[in-house]
Amino acid sequence: MRSSRRRPEPDPPTFFIDRGLGKHHVARVFASAKYTVVLMRDVYPDDGQRVDDETWIERASAEGWVALTKDAALVRDHAAALSTSTLRVFSLPNANLTGPEMAARFEANLHRIAQQARRPGPFVDVVHPDRVVRRWPPPARRSRAMSGCWDRLQAREGRGCPCRLGRTAPPGHAATDPRRGAISRRNRGPLRHQPAGGISASQNLREAGLVDVHADRQRRFHVVRPDGLGSLEAFLTDLWPASLQRLKRAVDGGDDR
Repeated sequence: MRSSRRRPEPDPPTFFIDRGLGKHHVARVFASAKYTVVLMRDVYPDDGQRVDDETWIERASAEGWVALTKDAALVRDHAAALSTSTLRVFSLPNANLTGPEMAARFEANLHRIAQQARRPGPFVDVVHPDRVVRRWPPPARRSRAMSGCWDRLQAREGRGCPCRLGRTAPPGHAATDPRRGAISRRNRGPLRHQPAGGISASQNLREAGLVDVHADRQRRFHVVRPDGLGSLEAFLTDLWPASLQRLKRAVDGGDDR
């Protein structure tokens, strides 16, 4: 039976306003929408005009604020600081806008900004007149950043990442892709036909030894390899031994928590 409890709404973001946006027009837009606004001069009353960007990037990230700026060079000049933060940034692409023009630009995109701000950082989005576009990290770089989780785990365990060493990726790499997991679930047992669009999705499954592929003219058949699933089980057991043991005990004991 599905629970009637609703997931609690996330807390509304607090917006940190960079000095280049001024003190009044942009702040008034967000304050009027009932958001908490933090001006740079409030955080750095003595040297708000001289504090370097990396200092406020680190502070805003630590506080969980969402930064508003018109510094189009922020990514170019401070990519390293942004990469080590969790900061969410919304930037104007034109530093020559007047105060009322900047306020109008943010007000026209207020809902889009609020929705995007719910997502985890770091990222930098550009606020155009009628849309908000991701500038950094670009999709390919973001994918590499996500795959870096495997590298960090291997480093912590004292092992090298097989991807970096040129060897075949571990089975866990393929299993984390939902499309590839769906292919594996659909093809237990007898051979079944897969459309041509599934060929690229199954590439890592083949390389990881989880499936075999048989060609018949324009069709491709995929079948699960039991020995490949055994290596996947060994990989998962090595990766999360304590968690898998707790899961086994919960299943065996009928614990449905």
